[in-house]
Amino acid sequence: MADNEQRRTPSRAPSTSDLLAGRYVLEERIAVGGMAAVWRAHDEVLARTVAVKILHDDLARQDTIKERFRREAIAAAKLVHPAIVSLFDTGLDGELVYLVIEYIQGDTLADLLEEGPMEVGEVARIGVRIAQALGHAHQRGIVHRDVKPANVLIGIDGGVKVTDFGIAKAADDPTLTATGRVMGTAAYVAPEQLRGEAVDGAADLYSLGLLLYEALTGQQAFAGKDPIAVAEARLSASALRPRDLRADVPRDLDLLVSELTQPDRAQRLDDPVAVVERLRPFAAVHGAPAPLPAPVTEPEDTSISSEMRWLIPVGALLLLAGALVAVGIFGGVIEQDSVASLFAEEVTPTPVAEDPEPNGDNDGSEDDAIESVPLTGLTAFDPQGDRGERDRFLANLTDGAPNTIWATERYNTADFGNLKTGVGFYGDLGGARTVQAVTLAVPTGGFDMEIRVAGRPSDDLDAWPVVATVTDVEEGDAIRIDLEDQPQARYLMVWVTGNLQPFEGQFRAEIGEVRVQALAS
Repeated sequence: MADNEQRRTPSRAPSTSDLLAGRYVLEERIAVGGMAAVWRAHDEVLARTVAVKILHDDLARQDTIKERFRREAIAAAKLVHPAIVSLFDTGLDGELVYLVIEYIQGDTLADLLEEGPMEVGEVARIGVRIAQALGHAHQRGIVHRDVKPANVLIGIDGGVKVTDFGIAKAADDPTLTATGRVMGTAAYVAPEQLRGEAVDGAADLYSLGLLLYEALTGQQAFAGKDPIAVAEARLSASALRPRDLRADVPRDLDLLVSELTQPDRAQRLDDPVAVVERLRPFAAVHGAPAPLPAPVTEPEDTSISSEMRWLIPVGALLLLAGALVAVGIFGGVIEQDSVASLFAEEVTPTPVAEDPEPNGDNDGSEDDAIESVPLTGLTAFDPQGDRGERDRFLANLTDGAPNTIWATERYNTADFGNLKTGVGFYGDLGGARTVQAVTLAVPTGGFDMEIRVAGRPSDDLDAWPVVATVTDVEEGDAIRIDLEDQPQARYLMVWVTGNLQPFEGQFRAEIGEVRVQALAS
């Protein structure tokens, strides 16, 4: 294990055989880093081995760090890629703040580098997988910020996975300069990161260049008596050339490392796909060759037919919103199905009415005329997450085509991976209206939801009174939810509360169309 992973021990730590969150039995502490200790554990619910990362006690007492840790976990949970360690769960157990991630049996790249330089083909093979993982994350607005050998895992089967996505950003706080990762990993961060400037994916690729250099030459690119000296060397250094120390490094690979380690961000190669293409000719075959990355875009969902559902182990959540946040996932979802006309037939579930707090009253007599009211200005509502939820697909909810859908992000469990209590979207009715019903096109039913209303938008969920609760939403072209108390409100929210449905190994909810029925004005 690398030295920088052993220097710091938590001021408080759980013990072997402790039960965390009522399900994770801690078996062995396997690593200690600047922010957290990592334990191998057994998940008693799903009967599998997992890794549990527990935030150090002194950091867990800082509300700012805990909140950043949680938000970055939410972002990291959205990354689903064969070269990225999966995040399964996160939460609190007493004062312990923890993440549950995929357990990889094997070594870190840092462990392997202690044995000296690696074969050129193996270096390139590992580099391909790291670049694929980074490209996948960058496409979704997530910058790792801490790419280093200790964060690259090599499984006993030769598989390569990048870990600690999202956690580095939580540590990137001025108060952590002395003890956290910002200084602790000065050997690998980009010059702009050392200067405290805003960073993007190019910073991760700079770190990848340093990692490739070290793997090829057997020594770190920059050394010094302390992290400050290492940082100063970085800021004044030129691009690196591995062939200066190892003559058998191919010239094109040497040039690639040089282009990745340009100190000037504007001069640096910043395209992960191009990095993969240039590394691949040198990559050794280790088992099955690593596939070329599909362009780093999420594949479109193409079918929701019932005969294909058995192939889909997990997935689903619905609700949506308006403005895309910098850290978020956006992937194509144009669902095609034999869904007929949206409002050809109406089915009325029996919602469980909550105590409403309508903004006005109306007797809603049967003699009053009912009209369909457009819901405009659709906005995602994700107050416990990254403030966005596949925002670019919100327009599908009101386009009149039930076979174009909005879906929630994909989560690792049906209850949002324990990351949040819900997610949704809201829209404007154009003025205060007496709402009679909400009608949804639901391609895949089964999730739970609420209808909420407000006189004006608010970031506080409690400011949106619940006017209907529906469990196990039916599947259909026109699922009508009658609002018994007929609240008067200008803004209406659809809030998904859980029981997300399986979709391609994860969970999500889907909605194809939303209409609101109100008394005629």
